[in-house]
Amino acid sequence: MFVGMAAFMALRNAISAQGTSELADPASIEFQVGMGVFMLTPMVAWMRLRGCGWRECGAMSAAMLLSTAAVLVSNGCELRDTQLWVASNQHMLMLVGMLALMIYRREHYTRGYSPGWRAASQRRERLSA
Repeated sequence: MFVGMAAFMALRNAISAQGTSELADPASIEFQVGMGVFMLTPMVAWMRLRGCGWRECGAMSAAMLLSTAAVLVSNGCELRDTQLWVASNQHMLMLVGMLALMIYRREHYTRGYSPGWRAASQRRERLSA
């Protein structure tokens, strides 16, 4: 996720240097969606590399993007103070959302998994059948 944040900030600075101001405001929709997508992509890639399925990746992505959705909804409802608060605390709220999912599904996130985990479990299932 930090790699995605760094890449987004570099892109944001390059675009802002050319005079485009949409990404300059951290409370803007463009900034929020861009940051969310750039953080989401390496997280999903890492989860897939570690052996998680698409369902787990989707659930973690949804938990992570709840704060971005809250910014979009508060913007649509014209709740500027709420939008600013959520936008300024977006990363903390992302971590809280992901932690809540990991606690809710702790049996999945506390097992030892690695790139070969899925293949090994499939082999065990075939042998026991």
